[in-house]
Amino acid sequence: MGTRCLRLRKAVERYPTSRAPFGHAMHDWDFRIVENPGAQGEYRYLQFAWKALSPATSGISVRLGPAKSAPVFSASIGDSHWPPQTSMVEKRFEGPVPADWKVVRIDLWKFTAGAVKAVDQLALRSNRDGALFDGFVLARTETALPNLPWPRST
Repeated sequence: MGTRCLRLRKAVERYPTSRAPFGHAMHDWDFRIVENPGAQGEYRYLQFAWKALSPATSGISVRLGPAKSAPVFSASIGDSHWPPQTSMVEKRFEGPVPADWKVVRIDLWKFTAGAVKAVDQLALRSNRDGALFDGFVLARTETALPNLPWPRST
């Protein structure tokens, strides 16, 4: 992994810049969540790492899905929640917001029951203070996910 990460410096929600007619889509992101990936752009597993920027951070969250319409998927820890009308499926992680890097692995197909198909948006959220995110990786199989070099200093 590199030496840079995504940083939310304060409590905030961040989306890609909205561009007509695509909405809040990420440039060059257009992949599908499928049960048995085989074609280019098809994936089943997501891996990333997150941590609180300070002890004041009370919640952090990642949201994936289509930029223009529901359903979307979110992964959250602490008191971070997306508005119910904007997140169809939410994976809650128990425990406190991590002070050190914590790697998260999710079987997107299993968790969303196949409801979230297209992904072209990544949104980030933090509560009370900032958060750090890094190592976003998509894979067709769980064994294809790399072992991330965590923990590490920022």
